Amino acid sequence: MNDVTQRKEAVLKQSRETATKTGVQPKAMKRMMVRYKVKADRAAENESYITRVFAQLARENPPGLRYVAFKLGDGVSFVHIVSIEGAEGSNPLRELSAFQEFTATIRDRCEEPPASVELNEIGSYGFFGE
Repeated sequence: MNDVTQRKEAVLKQSRETATKTGVQPKAMKRMMVRYKVKADRAAENESYITRVFAQLARENPPGLRYVAFKLGDGVSFVHIVSIEGAEGSNPLRELSAFQEFTATIRDRCEEPPASVELNEIGSYGFFGE
C-alpha cells in the first residue's frame, strides 16, 4: 500500500469513527466532469447559456452544490465540474430553468457531444472550498 492510499484509508477510518461517536454520518458526495466541443459559430451562444446558469445559481444559491465551467484554450471546448453533496440521485442543477434551457439544445451546438465521467477525489487543496 503506498503513502497516498494509507493516508486516504486513515482519513476514512477516522471519519467512520467520528460518525460512530457523534451519530453524524458524512454526507454523500458526487463529483462529475463533462467535456464537449461546440461548433465555432456557436461558442458565444454557449457561453451566454452558461452565464445565465451562473446568474440563476447566484440568485437561488442551492445548498450542497458546487459548480464550475471552463472554456479551454481552443475557444470551442468546454469543461464543467459539478460537486453535489446530499441525497443520492438528487441534482439541484437540473432543477434550474437556466440549466434546462442550456441543456435543451446542447447537442445542436456541439461538434463533439458532451461526455461525462464521475470523478473520484484523491486529494484537493482549496478547490471545493474546503
